[in-house]
Amino acid sequence: MANGAYAAFHVTLFIEHWELAPPPGSVKDQRFISEFGPQAPDYRTWTQREYGNRVGIFRVLDVLDRHAIKASVAIGASACERIPRWSQRWTRRGWEVLAHGTHATRIISSKMADAEQRAYIAASIEAVASVTGSAPKGWLSQDQGEAPNTPALLADAGIHYLVDWSTMTRPT
Repeated sequence: MANGAYAAFHVTLFIEHWELAPPPGSVKDQRFISEFGPQAPDYRTWTQREYGNRVGIFRVLDVLDRHAIKASVAIGASACERIPRWSQRWTRRGWEVLAHGTHATRIISSKMADAEQRAYIAASIEAVASVTGSAPKGWLSQDQGEAPNTPALLADAGIHYLVDWSTMTRPT
């Protein structure tokens, strides 16, 4: 506190797996297409993301620990499957773990049927539960992907709250 003023902030770590070549029909955030255009396999973007998972994350954890900062962790199903032992890093710190879709290269979109969205949501929730020991209460969509019916489907799946950079909403 300086001069009676308070500041608040929230830290969310994104733990994701970027596929070299996503399956046909996958939707990914168009902001993350390299300057060389869409490519498959996308080695350049994959290596940037893998650096974060293999090296960068430990530097971030050291800083957060040094300053006793609690964070939330948004983790995708594929990342849970690839690095399940990491869940101990979040749970022993008492951090909130959010379901975060399946892969960094596949987002929910209105191109998905309800059944497809339900399967995607279920896979994410099940993966988080399998590595943390409990189902996540929160959801942060991969790249904020959403269809009009996504909040209702998340609520049906047991998600209590959604997290977004600019808003927090509660599905009804």
